[in-house]
Amino acid sequence: MSTERIERALIYAGINVLPGGTTLSLTSEGSATIERYWEPHADPAHLGRDDAYYLATYRATIEEAVACRLRRLRDSPSLLFSGGFDSGIIAAVAGPIVADRGWTLTCIASVLPEDDPRRNARPAVEAFRGLPGLDLRFYVRGEETSYDDLEASFDRTFRHQPPSIVRTRIGEMARIAGSRLILDGHGGDYTVNHYDQAMLGAILRHGEIRRFLREFRARMRFTGWSPIRVIGRDVISALVPQWIRRPWRVAVNGFRPAWRRRGVRRDFTSRAFANGTVSRRALRDGFRPGPRWRARWLESCHRVSADGAGSNYIAMTPDLDLTRPFHDKRIVELGCALPDHLLFHDGRERWLARTAFADRLPNALIRRMPGNDREQPDLLAMDIQAAPAMLSALYDMRNDDAIKRYIDVDALAAIVHDGASEERLSERIRLTFAMRALTTARFLAWLDRSNR
Repeated sequence: MSTERIERALIYAGINVLPGGTTLSLTSEGSATIERYWEPHADPAHLGRDDAYYLATYRATIEEAVACRLRRLRDSPSLLFSGGFDSGIIAAVAGPIVADRGWTLTCIASVLPEDDPRRNARPAVEAFRGLPGLDLRFYVRGEETSYDDLEASFDRTFRHQPPSIVRTRIGEMARIAGSRLILDGHGGDYTVNHYDQAMLGAILRHGEIRRFLREFRARMRFTGWSPIRVIGRDVISALVPQWIRRPWRVAVNGFRPAWRRRGVRRDFTSRAFANGTVSRRALRDGFRPGPRWRARWLESCHRVSADGAGSNYIAMTPDLDLTRPFHDKRIVELGCALPDHLLFHDGRERWLARTAFADRLPNALIRRMPGNDREQPDLLAMDIQAAPAMLSALYDMRNDDAIKRYIDVDALAAIVHDGASEERLSERIRLTFAMRALTTARFLAWLDRSNR
């Protein structure tokens, strides 16, 4: 791995973080050598085995990845909980372990008020009530947002994006409960509890006609959907070539290029493309490349393993450690070895999770239909709530040298004024990018650039 590649992954030119799975060797002359000793791959011991082996090894590997994080604790742990397969399996495994020590696992979920009709994790979490060792608690956001007092956040973290208000508040609740360690299920979707859209269509694309027909019928039985709906949701997008998908997405976004929907200046974008800092081909939004099951998941594993320590969701509170069992290298090496037919089977994604832990998970989760509950169910509402004040602050500092160099204030204003709805993914994505750009602009204005 070259030093240049590491620099391109970071916001500060010339300031580097040693990625996971690498060593840095320095000589007395000042030269540096970076070598990678581990990267996501399939453990050869898991290749070519039968289904019974994968079921048993899947369960045993996850149980050990959770248990080893709990053995030396002196205080009861907490869990950032959604009631889905990833955090749900952790709860089902960890609950009895902490109960044997006279503790409870404090499971904290971000939910909407009980009378709110929008989908959120509350019903899924409630399905776990009564399982051994679990103490279920809820966080409901009020008027607070992730964008409150940004400058204090920059001063504390020196990061250009603030920590999630959900994770901050859940971290505070975990500390009040006496925890020094909090777990979450992040990573399961791309390691062993694989999930993606158009997984059924990818089977057809690979030419497995008999398997496709069998799984198509099983999909209709499991979901109760009509053939038309199954084709539209689970098949078509895997078959449509990217050369067709790309112009269609451009049309949906008003024929504006992806960089224009980020709120960045044209001249800055041109320089980034010209010097190779940003790949024009890789810059996209709103895509879900259905045929690329393994490529997408492996990309995610590489990106996470090569990132700087703690950069993905920074510590929720200064004295609370975060651990992710599904990022355990043993789980990654098993996940890379799992055969395709176990990732989508009997009309179900996450078939391994449903089957291997059928005796420990609530029936409601085993029968769960496709889809995930969002970690922050009212993220769009929060962004809409905070956007006017963020835009007003940007107007007040639009003459800052760095902002004039990077940020297209008028383009951001147009995105914010266009609004967004829960029903349109492209609008949600556009507003999300706008809020990130607004926050980065505040960071640029805050940053002391005199020490160059």
